[in-house]
Amino acid sequence: MRGRGWMRFTGLAAIAWAAAACGSTVSTEPKPPVVEEEEEPPPLPPGMCRDGRPAAPVIEEGCAEEPLPEEDGSTCVRTIYSLGLGDEHTCAMVSGGRVKCWGAGEALGLGDVEDRGDEPGEMGGCLPTVDLGSDLPVTRLTAGAKHSCALLEDGTVRCWGNNERGELGLGDRASRGRAPLEMGKNLRAVDLGTDAVVLGVRAGRAHTCAVLRDSLLKCWGENGQGQLGLGDRRDRGGEPGDMGDNLPTVDLGQGERLVGLAVGGDHTCVWMVSGRLKCWGANGAGQLGLGDDTNRGEKGWQMGDSLPAVNLGTDERITLVATGLYHTCALFEGGSVKCWGGDHAGALGVSGTHGDRPESMGDNLPVVNLGAGKKAVSIAAGDHRTCALLDDGSVKCWGANYDGELGLGDRKDRGYEPEDMGDGLPAVDLGTGAVATGIRMRGKHTCVWLRGGDLKCWGVNTRGQLGLGHAAPRGTAKRRMGDALPAVEL
Repeated sequence: MRGRGWMRFTGLAAIAWAAAACGSTVSTEPKPPVVEEEEEPPPLPPGMCRDGRPAAPVIEEGCAEEPLPEEDGSTCVRTIYSLGLGDEHTCAMVSGGRVKCWGAGEALGLGDVEDRGDEPGEMGGCLPTVDLGSDLPVTRLTAGAKHSCALLEDGTVRCWGNNERGELGLGDRASRGRAPLEMGKNLRAVDLGTDAVVLGVRAGRAHTCAVLRDSLLKCWGENGQGQLGLGDRRDRGGEPGDMGDNLPTVDLGQGERLVGLAVGGDHTCVWMVSGRLKCWGANGAGQLGLGDDTNRGEKGWQMGDSLPAVNLGTDERITLVATGLYHTCALFEGGSVKCWGGDHAGALGVSGTHGDRPESMGDNLPVVNLGAGKKAVSIAAGDHRTCALLDDGSVKCWGANYDGELGLGDRKDRGYEPEDMGDGLPAVDLGTGAVATGIRMRGKHTCVWLRGGDLKCWGVNTRGQLGLGHAAPRGTAKRRMGDALPAVEL
């Protein structure tokens, strides 16, 4: 643990904790399209853990913790149901609807600014849960660069962390969770208007969007590039009177009904029942896919029916969209992937930038080559990199690889050249027999769910965001991936 601003170096070795009797188990993400990808797994048989072993009490070495009862009264280790990845922090919703966060201390909501996960003895039972001031369980999590939000069972949203641009939606610009008494009952729910019920929430770098009943969308926080879709460049959420009924809904066009939401660094995308994909906000690299580099959402006439749909050159149904810092990717029903925007370090997986010229989109936008016979079932995007979860449970990543963010045991970028992709692109080594069932990425780190229960993360780890008990990156050396990559202890 270290305070904000400290400089220190840690060894590569971490203290090993006693093995848990039930093991850490996770749920499998359902098939999109949905606003939120996770769903709760079916009920357990009495007295059984989700990996099929009998339930037993679990005591972490060094920090004793009462085992958390499952719904049937058994005592399995917390199950991870939802993840939110920030630039330098990670949050997980665990069984019972509780939230645990680790990494950069100023973003964790633990009443201080101490990093967690960068030293031995800070994870597992030693890692506190985030106090959201409600007995209601959390159902969904999301994280921006330096803030996080939780959707509770009653359809309300609570956010904590950085708030310089009003991204917490509390009518001021004061951060939450960095000092005692800022969390718990003192953390107000975001006011989204009279009788508002939130169905899903997503966070960008410094803005947040919520899907409400009746397919309505509201966004708040930073708006310097029109990412809120409100026809101006004024931030929302940082001043009294910004929120509640005063916060307009985003005009998506006549008769459009939202199916899915993806929020990138400074841009926002939604896909509709009609099959159309619309994006607005920052467009300097063509990440909106509109054939130019003009931002959308800064002027009223740019939204609604005037906002064009992205031309992807296919009638195939979109099942998922992933938004990175300067690029966007779409996953189609048949398992193919197309990416557009900035091609820094090969993030698109195809040669050249796409999306900033009309001739670069539509039928001219190539499909990402994932390998012979390979189909994607999920995708994720971060800063200058992209990952695809394939139908065989393997994971392939391409783009910038300065600190092992691709998980390939080196620092070589992938995606610039044709030989980088397809069968020439190795899968991430997640361990013997490992089968990935879900993936999340933001900034410079990635986490995957594995069948049988483990959560594994790799990439940059300067603030302990990988939850490994040290601050060294993972993914730069092959000997530190695979079976040598520990699961996160929660």
